[in-house]
Amino acid sequence: MGRKRLSVGVSTTGCGEHLVRTFLARECAQVLADSQDSEDDAKLEEGGGDGGGGIDGSSAIMALKDCMSDRFAESEFLCTVPEKLGGAICLRFDRHSLKGEFLWTHTTSSMGLAFQTTNCAQAVAKMSRLPPKEKQEGGGSGGGGCGGRGVTSPTTTTILVESVPFSAALLQASVNGDVQQNGEAASSSSSSSDC
Repeated sequence: MGRKRLSVGVSTTGCGEHLVRTFLARECAQVLADSQDSEDDAKLEEGGGDGGGGIDGSSAIMALKDCMSDRFAESEFLCTVPEKLGGAICLRFDRHSLKGEFLWTHTTSSMGLAFQTTNCAQAVAKMSRLPPKEKQEGGGSGGGGCGGRGVTSPTTTTILVESVPFSAALLQASVNGDVQQNGEAASSSSSSSDC
């Protein structure tokens, strides 16, 4: 297999003790990187060439949700903690297709976030909120995970994962050398807006 073309970045927020015990940033980064490998393998098996089809958001969302459930909410390191408080913002970027995905996940009732791509004139600010208790469907984790030690959590941990795809059209201009010395693209036209 050649050099990896996918870059992944993660920043976590929440209760520091929970984040450190579970290595949440590392775990999120690993599953996002591995989800791209799985996509590439599936494309190769289907005869889809070199597997270089870009970013598939649904597999990243499922991988991140599974990570938050298995490696955070149900972690053996947090089995005595009734309320697991954590979240992450994540970025996946494919250098070949110049497409990426900004993802966020959290178990807290809300998490503020903002993002801006090269195609956006202004940053997008969002307050992500868990759905009301009566509307939560299967998005939770039992919160047990104490390895058969008989310790269970009285609460269910709800996990939210969302994402926004983006493309780096102006980044392509800099890769091709079409950028002026002051950093502005010589041609600022863009075919799509992700804002």
